[in-house]
Amino acid sequence: MFKVWSCYWEARETLIGDNVIIGAGSVISGTIPSNCVTAAGIPVKVICSLDTYYEKRLNNPLSEAVLYTKRFFGYYNRKPFISEMESFYFLFLERNIESMHKHNIKNEFVRRY
Repeated sequence: MFKVWSCYWEARETLIGDNVIIGAGSVISGTIPSNCVTAAGIPVKVICSLDTYYEKRLNNPLSEAVLYTKRFFGYYNRKPFISEMESFYFLFLERNIESMHKHNIKNEFVRRY
């Protein structure tokens, strides 16, 4: 099963694999392999595997957090609260459960305790 938000694909001879990230506005034709990240484009092109994408994000969270903060500020005209930093909250908190509760951070780990 796959979800499509804003892209176009030619129904004939088009195969989209499992676990694929496709950019909005893409035109897809041909075969997109499983477990990959593609760029938005006409035609869409494979950028990297999901494993490579995961490693890239894992090794560079601070620069992504800075970019997220700048975009948040541009949209809302204020700095985000720690609870609004989504997956980057761990960069700004003390490493304990109490701190996560104090800042209203919700994730699976916190809910268990």
